[in-house]
Amino acid sequence: MIFLSLSAGSGTITCPAGLCLTAVYMAAVFLAAALIAGIRLCILKKALRETGEELREIREDLSRNQAVRLPAPDRDLEKMLEEINHCLRDIQEERNRYARREKMFQSQIEAVSHDLRTPLTVILGYLRIMKKQELNREILDTIIRRAESMEKLTEQLYEYARLGAGDYEPECTVIDAGKILRETFADHCIALENAGLWADVCFVSHPVLVQGNQEALERIFANLIQNAARYAYSRVSISVRETECEGADDSRLEIIFENDTEKITAGDVPCLFERFYMSDSSRSGGGTGLGLTVARMLARKMGGDLQAEYSGEESGQVSRPVIRFILEMKRFF
Repeated sequence: MIFLSLSAGSGTITCPAGLCLTAVYMAAVFLAAALIAGIRLCILKKALRETGEELREIREDLSRNQAVRLPAPDRDLEKMLEEINHCLRDIQEERNRYARREKMFQSQIEAVSHDLRTPLTVILGYLRIMKKQELNREILDTIIRRAESMEKLTEQLYEYARLGAGDYEPECTVIDAGKILRETFADHCIALENAGLWADVCFVSHPVLVQGNQEALERIFANLIQNAARYAYSRVSISVRETECEGADDSRLEIIFENDTEKITAGDVPCLFERFYMSDSSRSGGGTGLGLTVARMLARKMGGDLQAEYSGEESGQVSRPVIRFILEMKRFF
């Protein structure tokens, strides 16, 4: 066996040559591993700096569809960057959706502005005529009608703004929904008569108590009646359906407004409760497209809901679609 002697100060260490060579080999391996790890660390740090720069550029312009890439391969970091890219795609998609909504909102504002400006133009025109000649009853009636139309438009805009801003919370008490429905219909049925519509109304004679706000419920009923007057083809029906369950907490009240129509299509239904939405065929009929939006918001403020259903109906030889609005509220016992 061969021995190597190593001198250390005043002493001498003697060890087998094979063991000494193994220690030197292991030391060299460790040094090489440390060197490789250091080089890899430097490469990864450089890659992370470049990735950070890419993220900064992407943050400055989120409108572009960009993804972050890692210049140096690393499985764990690549997984992290994959999640970052998922987040970036979600942000970019939401930004694009917001841009589309904003563009639609601007076009809707333009349409509403036109609807508000038209009656004002008529009023001002007739007022200028009245300055030049004696008062004419027909002109005065036109001015009043146009002014009332503008009043309705501005009222709906105000209601929507108030509800949308969260500044309005209806004070809910126990109210008789059946009585409010009868009274509101009596106040607004003239709109159905003027539109030449046949009304089939089925009221309940007994009190139907719900937890709600009388003013808000009156507005919902009025908006639904006005909507029917604008979109119905020949008939309107209003009915009340009471649903009783084993537990009082599950008992519901449904008030259903139904009419046939040729102005609303199946494609319109998902958009009916969107702000300012009006079908193309009804744009010339006035209105803001906020009536149903406000009605649903008020219903939900009172713990209820307003939904729309669309179906076909056979009427003699003519097939006409039917639109149905269902106001659902929780009954009070």
